[in-house]
Amino acid sequence: MIEPRIAGVLLVVLVAVVGAPAAADWAEVRRAFEAGDAVALMAALRPLAESGDADAQFNMGILHDTGQGVPQDYREAARWYAAAGDQNHPTAQYNLGLLYFEGKGVERDQAKALDLYRRAARNGDADAFSSIGYMFLYGISVEEDRLEGLAYFLLAAERGSGDGARNRDLVLGSFDTNDFAFARSRSRDLAVEFSQP
Repeated sequence: MIEPRIAGVLLVVLVAVVGAPAAADWAEVRRAFEAGDAVALMAALRPLAESGDADAQFNMGILHDTGQGVPQDYREAARWYAAAGDQNHPTAQYNLGLLYFEGKGVERDQAKALDLYRRAARNGDADAFSSIGYMFLYGISVEEDRLEGLAYFLLAAERGSGDGARNRDLVLGSFDTNDFAFARSRSRDLAVEFSQP
């Protein structure tokens, strides 16, 4: 079975981009992260997240999603992912889509998951293409279209998604040369489509 995955913790240190107070705050986040102190990490991230920092909001979502430093709480994870996603944070949009896909912390809504995957893909998340392909492959909230699914897997793999490459390899044997050529062409069209604003 092909499964979407939760992206790993991505702590972004914005020292070169932000002012001195925020840089000092991110330095504290980094120290807590490197020490493996989830409680201190949560304490350092919260003020940044509450002030609207999308990377901090995303990481707050990760901590609640995985239960690091706090009890696992999918509803709270969804809240933080949504806040970061509203600022076009692609991995937050993708992870929120995963929660909607499974109905964790939010009402299960696979059409909403697909919309979030598309937004994440448009904003550069390569794994989102793989999840869209999965939905086409099995006809989840879209009409089943195995060739479209393969096209998305090809695009995901091309953009560096390990899930996309694995999914492509799992299904590739069920297609003939003409199907593959069609899916390859379609993946190029999708690349252009998703690069448009």
